[in-house]
Amino acid sequence: MTRIGFFLTPTKGWMGGINYFHNLFLAIAATKNPKVELYLIVPPDAEPDVLAMMVPENANVTVVKTPLLQRGHPLWLAWRVCRKLFNTELVARRLIRRYGLNAVSHSDFIGGADVAVINWLPDFQHVHLPHMFSKNELKSRTSRYRELAQRSERVIVSSEDAKKDLSSVFPETAPKVSVLSFVSPAPSSYWSLSEDDHERLLKKYRLERNFFYVPNQFWQHKNHIILLRAIDLLNKKGQRVQIVCSGSTHDPRSPEYFEKFKKLATEVGTENSLRILGIIPYKDVFGLIRFSAAVVNPSKFEGWSSIVEECKSAGKRMLLSDLPVHREQMARSKFFNPDDAQALADLLQLELTNIPTPFNDHTDLAANNKRRQLEYGSQYLKVVNEAIRVRAESRQMSK
Repeated sequence: MTRIGFFLTPTKGWMGGINYFHNLFLAIAATKNPKVELYLIVPPDAEPDVLAMMVPENANVTVVKTPLLQRGHPLWLAWRVCRKLFNTELVARRLIRRYGLNAVSHSDFIGGADVAVINWLPDFQHVHLPHMFSKNELKSRTSRYRELAQRSERVIVSSEDAKKDLSSVFPETAPKVSVLSFVSPAPSSYWSLSEDDHERLLKKYRLERNFFYVPNQFWQHKNHIILLRAIDLLNKKGQRVQIVCSGSTHDPRSPEYFEKFKKLATEVGTENSLRILGIIPYKDVFGLIRFSAAVVNPSKFEGWSSIVEECKSAGKRMLLSDLPVHREQMARSKFFNPDDAQALADLLQLELTNIPTPFNDHTDLAANNKRRQLEYGSQYLKVVNEAIRVRAESRQMSK
């Protein structure tokens, strides 16, 4: 039996992560492998609705609540001290043995707990956008990434672009890196959305019939500012456009960013062309994807974009910032320079002249999504088995 543990502290402020693990668990379930058990290890105060979003109903996931992950608890403090001073996960060993785990995945482990470790490095934003980090943050992040990569049996990255970054920064770890691009399938309800659902969403969120959708949290590097500038350019030409944004409005690195954004929207007179919805139900996210003229992602950096992946699964047209990872992920999109508001304005205007009907046959897309999901789950389990093999060989050599 392969028992895989995930030591995580999920919160509503980390919706990208919640969706990532939801889709990973779905993909593992799609393999229908009876010899795989998953353990999601979380703090005692983990919110039930967050766990419900994270764990699919049909996935074989056991949720374990432990004070080991409760910030400030004596056990948590002992764990942190042991990691910092002795570079080991010994404090977690009792829990690992209790559940018979033979692999720990995506948990920022540094070894020393007699278990195979698979670490996930989501992206290398600090390499590409160093100005968004303090000197201490840059030093800490680089040091942490190096330790996670060096002290694991296998490292997962989400794109070839990220693998290139890792190989450049930590070349000695390149042989243990696996590219595992996650898959975000559209929910089954997506394919049955009707004109009645369309009207319901327009009324619920007070939207115009033709709108563009930006489902990105308001973090500074997500580059919502360019939306204001593009709207302003179109307004000056007499071209009406509505852009709908959803997602968290809190940027933990720049808490003041959203207020500055709203102030700028008012100053340039574009606030009436924007609808900011905040966090909305996941089913409504897919409804807005379905009924929008197109989905826009103006971000200045991505690891492997959840929204791009979702639109790929839904067969949705996208306007994307011209990043290498965006071209790797969805090559058939339309691209614009993330610093060129005029280029984005031109694409928005062009899309409004050719809005496709959202009601067509998606049979092939749905089948393709199932295939990609199964491949994703199968590839992940191969990485886990390889990590377990490497760990076993290392243990044998040390005897």
